[in-house]
Amino acid sequence: MDIQWRSKHGETVANRTQDRVEEALEQSLARFGDRVMTVEVHVADEASGSSDGNDHRCTLDAQVTGHKNLSVTNHGSSAEEACVGAVQKLVHLLTSRLGKEADRRHGSESIRHLPVEEGLV
Repeated sequence: MDIQWRSKHGETVANRTQDRVEEALEQSLARFGDRVMTVEVHVADEASGSSDGNDHRCTLDAQVTGHKNLSVTNHGSSAEEACVGAVQKLVHLLTSRLGKEADRRHGSESIRHLPVEEGLV
């Protein structure tokens, strides 16, 4: 999996933060194997004079084999907090999308197709 960093208007993200976020991405997305090819990490500081505590935004764009790009966004009080939250959202989205695909591919049946025992009706 390739991880690419993008920032708005020449902003930089501390190397320590990048290392932690990349480690979180690699550990969290390992179970999806080679399905996730590239993750772009977009980080921005949205502070515009006033501060509400959630000034940092992290958007993750994942290129997944056989799917359109999947994107999630999270806000936090620091770039690291925003990115860690975005990683959790991406894992949830991938689990949902790829899990549904696996169910269709393996022909999982709905409980509506199971026989009903007499006496339960």
